[in-house]
Parts: sequence; structure tokens; C-alpha cells
Amino acid sequence: MRFDPDEILSHAVRAVEEANGIALRNYLPGPYPGRITQVRSTCGFTGFDLKRHGWVEFAANLESHEIPGSEHLGIISEPHVARVAEILKESIEKARP
Repeated sequence: MRFDPDEILSHAVRAVEEANGIALRNYLPGPYPGRITQVRSTCGFTGFDLKRHGWVEFAANLESHEIPGSEHLGIISEPHVARVAEILKESIEKARP
């Protein structure tokens, strides 16, 4: 009997998508006592209000950074990803005891 890797992967991807959907429907966020570092794009979400759509109501300490000239998924591509890496590195260093 032969196994088709594409078929197995396709089944695995569908299973993960289904599990993600279940988690999304059942998750109820609550307050988080720690610091959250948020990295946001500046293009693509006009009228986005952090107080209504973001983490402000859940985070005891929200540190928000905007990546100028970036779009939502564009922040994980050059040239923006280097700045994101710097922000995350600084955040991790601040969190260390």
C-alpha cells in the first residue's frame, strides 16, 4: 500500500484548520497581568481603535509599536521585518529578570 504525501498533508491541514475554528469560537479572552508588546502596521486598517478592537481592555501593560509604511502582513517582509525583530528583541530583553 502506498501513501500519498500530498493527501496526508492535505488531511493534516484540514484538521488544523478545523481545530483552529473550534478554538476561535470557544475562546473567551480575559485580563492578562503581564506586559504585551504589540507591533502594528500603519496601512490597511483605517479607523482601527485600539480601545475597542485591541488589547487595551485585557492588558495591564500594553506597549504598542507602529511600523511606518507597512501593511498588515507586510511587517513580516523586508524592509519592515528588521524593525519588528529589533522591537521584539528589546521586549524580550526588558522581560528578563
